[in-house]
Amino acid sequence: MLTVPADPAAPHALTQMSPADLRGFQTFVGGSIERVPLASAGSLWANEDGLGLRLPFNERATALAAFHAPRFAWDLQIAGDVYLTGPVDADGLDTDVPDTLVALLTAGWIRLQARPNGGDWADNGAYPGLLAAYTAVWEKAGLLTEYEPGKRFAVRAVPVATAAGQPTARSATGGEAVWTVWGDRVDPYAVRQTREQAQAAVDAAATEGEDGVYAEHPDGTTLTPTPSR
Repeated sequence: MLTVPADPAAPHALTQMSPADLRGFQTFVGGSIERVPLASAGSLWANEDGLGLRLPFNERATALAAFHAPRFAWDLQIAGDVYLTGPVDADGLDTDVPDTLVALLTAGWIRLQARPNGGDWADNGAYPGLLAAYTAVWEKAGLLTEYEPGKRFAVRAVPVATAAGQPTARSATGGEAVWTVWGDRVDPYAVRQTREQAQAAVDAAATEGEDGVYAEHPDGTTLTPTPSR
């Protein structure tokens, strides 16, 4: 699991805990546990009464949850220390945290893409880190809610690779399950795919008429639909 303390100066950390250690998880969050879904990227677990107990506001957890909501959750607040788990497997057990979630916390720059009212994804600039990106969207979402009630838009945060477009020996292999598939008809947080799985998902979406679908590796390498013969 990935722990994300409320203290902004405390680093996030990957750690191992037994899935059966409920008391240990409750001790970590300081009480009863509440699940916050992160689309298909996994789950965020927090104290269910964190705000009532006046636990410190967790900026990083709030930003992660807001960007993984179907529509940007500008009014969401998460308090206290939290931990993250990956998607559940076929047996209903939590899996490892996807690399894409870790990358959102560690990337020096975050690229924002927005899609208002179900339109196309459009680039909305890059920001120095997750919190700066979240703040920029939060301010715009607040104004939009005030002046155009009911209007919502989807936003996704994408870590900016340090060497975009430069394949590595690892990214060229098929067994590394770190690819993310993006597209209107594909879950924008379909993560932990091998190269073959990602290419198959991209090709399938393109066959169904999806425009602009692609897969992305953490190092910036991308996969586009296989040209038809």
